[in-house]
Amino acid sequence: MLEQSQIKTPEYVSINFSIAGIGSRAAAFLIDSLIIGVFNFVIFILALFSLDSIIYLLFYNPDSLWILAWAVLLIFVINWSYFFLFEYFYNGKTIGKRLIGIRVIQDNGHRLTLLSSFIRNFLRVIDDLPGGYFIGIIMIFFHNKHKRLGDLMAGTIVVHDKAPNKKKKRSKSVSSDKQNSQQHVIAFDSVLINQLTEHDYQLVKTYCQRYPDLPKHEKASLTRQVGEIILPKVHLDQHLNNLTEVDNILHQLYSRLKDEWSY
Repeated sequence: MLEQSQIKTPEYVSINFSIAGIGSRAAAFLIDSLIIGVFNFVIFILALFSLDSIIYLLFYNPDSLWILAWAVLLIFVINWSYFFLFEYFYNGKTIGKRLIGIRVIQDNGHRLTLLSSFIRNFLRVIDDLPGGYFIGIIMIFFHNKHKRLGDLMAGTIVVHDKAPNKKKKRSKSVSSDKQNSQQHVIAFDSVLINQLTEHDYQLVKTYCQRYPDLPKHEKASLTRQVGEIILPKVHLDQHLNNLTEVDNILHQLYSRLKDEWSY
């Protein structure tokens, strides 16, 4: 059974996430390590092929050592930046995390920031001590939210994402819940839309992304909570008594805002 963590957003809405344990994180890390290893091997082989021979390099032409120096530097950059860049630009996922179905988010439920991604991956150097990711494994195993040092310092947590092979089934159930309401297109006031903050957007985004995974009784509760916060800001609070309509408004609002606020 997956361990649950309840996260309160800055808007005081509680959202449940399933924490990724050491097994799923280790599996994702092994996949990522394999991918990095393939890149390292290719770079090393290309560097060797660019030289006549190792003996010639070491004893007759030491100046060409720069080729190996550049190869080592490139390998270092790939090893360090792989996790940092993928997790920031790929919504908290590396290739391994995506395949396993987990991702990194901030403790408040929001998307990983550039600084958070930098800190948690910079501290991999310490988590890897004395070797074989020993410190990181020990901390993940004993911490109640399975956090390593990088997660503690960056304020991040690794959670289970929506399973790709279940998305279609979940989408069908959601679309059936909203089949009638989707036909009603909402006319938002542009002035009121422009007054919404990034926190408002993040709340609506989190609601829409997590909605398909929630049990039916939690959907109603969360829809009401988010609706009571957002709808008055766009002067649509007259719809609060109709949760189906509230859900429709929130999803349409997310579609309207995501191009502006996505990063």
